[in-house]
Amino acid sequence: MNLPVFTGRKNTKNNAMGLCLTPFPYLCQLLMVKVRKSAVILVFVALFGACLDQPDCYNLTNNTVNISYRKIFDGALDTVAIESVTIVGADSLFSSTNRGVTIPIDFTKTGVSVVLDAVEGTRLIDLGYKVQPQFVSEECGPRFAFSQLTASSPSGDSVRVLASTPGGAASHVAIYR
Repeated sequence: MNLPVFTGRKNTKNNAMGLCLTPFPYLCQLLMVKVRKSAVILVFVALFGACLDQPDCYNLTNNTVNISYRKIFDGALDTVAIESVTIVGADSLFSSTNRGVTIPIDFTKTGVSVVLDAVEGTRLIDLGYKVQPQFVSEECGPRFAFSQLTASSPSGDSVRVLASTPGGAASHVAIYR
């Protein structure tokens, strides 16, 4: 293979843009397209990365408890027709699915009572927890960490704590039936 010799003039026969010396010029063109796309992506990543100087102040507080119904003989999730969910002392009704309920908990209290009205009857669940305020930063302010979750049922239902730290999508309290 004869390599071109630089003669001081512009080489108009090589369409590989001077970066590749290959007998297959279309490979060099494909390579250059990929290099251009990569450069554009790197520029966008650098621009968006410059905007990440601010701290992530959202979703710092783990203030939800997920209650699920389970079968007593094998612990599998059970389906229950829940008509309404009420927190004692609050004037709001909360949504639920046919397998569980998500309850928001208040950082100004150390416990909450939840009334679950289902087709099979009404259940009262008392939830207790420990609240710890933590300072995150000047921009974010404080966050409240919930821990040591406890659950009991004055109506005699079989209630068990599965995870003692609230927050996330996992089930924290199970009602066995």
